[in-house]
Amino acid sequence: MAEAGYERAAARALSLELRAKSAGYVLTPEVIKLAGSYAMPSAPILRLGDTKQLRLTVPLTEDEAQLVGHGSAVTGRWLATGAKFKTELTSVSSQPAKPADVHIGMLAYFGGPVPSQVMDRAPKERAAHPIFLATAPLAKPEHAVMEGLRVRVSIEGHATTVGRKAWRWFLSLF
Repeated sequence: MAEAGYERAAARALSLELRAKSAGYVLTPEVIKLAGSYAMPSAPILRLGDTKQLRLTVPLTEDEAQLVGHGSAVTGRWLATGAKFKTELTSVSSQPAKPADVHIGMLAYFGGPVPSQVMDRAPKERAAHPIFLATAPLAKPEHAVMEGLRVRVSIEGHATTVGRKAWRWFLSLF
């Protein structure tokens, strides 16, 4: 009797469907860790996305954000495979990024107290190390894509002089 109940439950579980509001590919890393966990109604379980249109988001310091702009050449490589790519920046933020816009993986090279300052500060308090975001389109790579894939990039900046650098530093004091 218990075996028949188990078989009915297993057959019913196979017929369950997980539906999303839009079509796409699962971008959530390590989906296998979700197995056996409970899901609340209307709570997001997985992130879906269109992998035909990828966007590179690069965290920049305030000084770096002043040296690059729309159309700056970007060269990089995927850390997962070492494959190289080229693209151009489409935007550079003029204001510090909001905590919701920053993926924790972006903070690895900034080091120190940056993650806690970005995530735990009061709403109107200015971060000691603000992060600015630059974005660029990316062609779909040959390898699998999921949220949070990391790349190493170089961005060709505007030509500058010591005088301009000193002026930017002076303006940053106010």
